Amino acid sequence: MQSSQDTRKYILENKVLVPCQDETMWREFMRDKDNILLAQDTVGAFTVVTVFFGFNHGNLENPKFFQTTCFGTDGENHPRYSGTWQRACLEYRGKIACAQALTNFEADKAAGIDR
Repeated sequence: MQSSQDTRKYILENKVLVPCQDETMWREFMRDKDNILLAQDTVGAFTVVTVFFGFNHGNLENPKFFQTTCFGTDGENHPRYSGTWQRACLEYRGKIACAQALTNFEADKAAGIDR
């Protein structure tokens, strides 16, 4: 069984995905970095970023509209994809928690604390 592709373009309205058939409207929406870069924080040596694609990078069965990446680890090669704003927020918080734990671990290690 082959997955169904979703070729529509989307914008966000109040954190909800809305199909956008107007190419000019979609391009204007995507030009505004605040509509694309949803969250970015640095924790120690790590930077966590969540972006909105404006299209479905996945398919209808497994949509991927958002990508969360933690730079500064091998996690750069393993971004997390989400189909909803809410799930993207959870992925982001998870990556932030991991970055904080790794930062604390490195600080403890540097201080000679062995866990």
